[in-house]
Amino acid sequence: SGLRGIGKTALLLHLARDMKNSIYLSFDNPLIKTVEFYDFCKFLIEKKGINHFFLDEIHTLKSWGDILKSIYDTYQNIYIFASGSSALGLYNLDRRGIIYNLPPLTFKEYLKYIEKDIEDIVVNWKDYNSCLKMVLKNKLQKNYNEYIYYGGFTFSFDV
Repeated sequence: SGLRGIGKTALLLHLARDMKNSIYLSFDNPLIKTVEFYDFCKFLIEKKGINHFFLDEIHTLKSWGDILKSIYDTYQNIYIFASGSSALGLYNLDRRGIIYNLPPLTFKEYLKYIEKDIEDIVVNWKDYNSCLKMVLKNKLQKNYNEYIYYGGFTFSFDV
C-alpha cells in the first residue's frame, strides 16, 4: 500500500516484467471487472502456466480478499503481489500476506534516483543539520529544493 503517485504501479510493472510466468493486471481498468476473476485466474494458472500475479489497485474489486484467499488455498506455488492506495482495503489478508507500505523517497534515495554521485559523501542522513551542511557544501541546493517541493514522489521527477 502507499499514497497515490508513490510508485506502486511502476514497481509492480517492473517486477512483473522481470519475472517468468507472470501477469500484471490493473483494477483501474473497468474491463477486468467484467469477468469472473477467480475463473480468469484459474484459466491463467491451469492453461497458461502463470504463477506470479501482480494486481494493481486490487481493493477496488468486490470480494477481492475472498477471491485471493481461494486462489492461494487452492493452488501451490502461486505468488500474489497486490497493491492499493487504500490501506484499510488491503488489511483483509487473513494472515496469508505481508503488508508493506511504500513510503516516499528519502533525500538520499532521491539523489540516487536522479543519478547524483553521492558515494563519496559521508553524512548522517538522519540528522537534519548534517544534511543541510552537506547540501550547502556539495552545492545541492537546487536538488534539495526540488525534493522538498515534490515531496519524494517519483511521478513528479523528470526521468
